[in-house]
Amino acid sequence: MKISVIGLGYIGLPVSVLFASKGFAVSGTDVSRHVLDTVGCGRCHIIEDGLEESVSHVVKSGNLKVYDTVQAADVYIICVPTPLKNEAGVPVPDIDHILVAIESIASVIKDGDLVILESTSPVGTTNLVYERLSLINGRAVDLDVACCPERVLPGQIMHELQNSPRVVGGVTSRARKRAAELYRLVVTGELSETDVLTAEFCKLAENSFRDLNIAFEN
Repeated sequence: MKISVIGLGYIGLPVSVLFASKGFAVSGTDVSRHVLDTVGCGRCHIIEDGLEESVSHVVKSGNLKVYDTVQAADVYIICVPTPLKNEAGVPVPDIDHILVAIESIASVIKDGDLVILESTSPVGTTNLVYERLSLINGRAVDLDVACCPERVLPGQIMHELQNSPRVVGGVTSRARKRAAELYRLVVTGELSETDVLTAEFCKLAENSFRDLNIAFEN
């Protein structure tokens, strides 16, 4: 099974390493030349204990290769940033990077592929991914789309990726089951299966809860 990870940042790189370390053939894509050159040499551009050694190992083994364009695969995992942007003085979610990722995947997607959104996103974004990829240039594509939001603590990312409980939502029950089966091959944490709207909302609720508690603590 070939896995393509779009975005090699604070989440995408550890996700790539996790799957590559379990024997999957992983292609990582990023728009930053610095990121590609660094990871391609087996080094790490983010500060995280133990990650650089893991990057070096999977790159040397050939299980992780990096590219500036999305490579054809069986599974596509979107791990791009979703910051806030200012619109008329109001902060709103910016999903532009997700839209670019969708366009990149559309050029290589085929029937039977699985697309997973890990980026923290507004409720409804995963359905948007499905709508954009299920019909390309008038051609219907029989694919599965799911959402499995990341849940990590800085400084413990690799441990958190493998051991923290996570929510997996699918646009369809088939997509949900396929995504859950894939993650169970590489993680030991509990996976709660649900629909995509619930999965997206759980992540936003968790972030809101954390933000509120940090505010009170400060």
